[in-house]
Amino acid sequence: MRVKGLTLVTFFAQCNQCYCFESKVPQMYMVNKPIRVEYQPPGGGIGLTVGYEVLDETGIKDIINYPDAFLTEITLTIGSIYQGFFTPDEIGIWTVHVADSVGGLAVKQYVVTKDVEKLLSVPVMVA
Repeated sequence: MRVKGLTLVTFFAQCNQCYCFESKVPQMYMVNKPIRVEYQPPGGGIGLTVGYEVLDETGIKDIINYPDAFLTEITLTIGSIYQGFFTPDEIGIWTVHVADSVGGLAVKQYVVTKDVEKLLSVPVMVA
């Protein structure tokens, strides 16, 4: 999903790329390991309130672990970024919805598995 003017980036361990291979294999994340979510509003967006909701592998909002969650503002010389964390407890596709106080929206999905290293060692065929 493309959201006009907004960027949602994620980082995991040493890898900070959205895709691991040229064949566009999505970034994999491990179950029971924290995933950092970063949101950068257009123009730096200093002083915003930025909330996020985590939908678990079934597509249902995880209200037990993340009720009314908010990202923390980190002020930089070029503006602000907002970050938070969630820890998936099951394998599957997890979704994070981000909304800021001036109407900005972003959505990001995370593929969660039990053994990232094993998956990444499988050869990928590039056409």
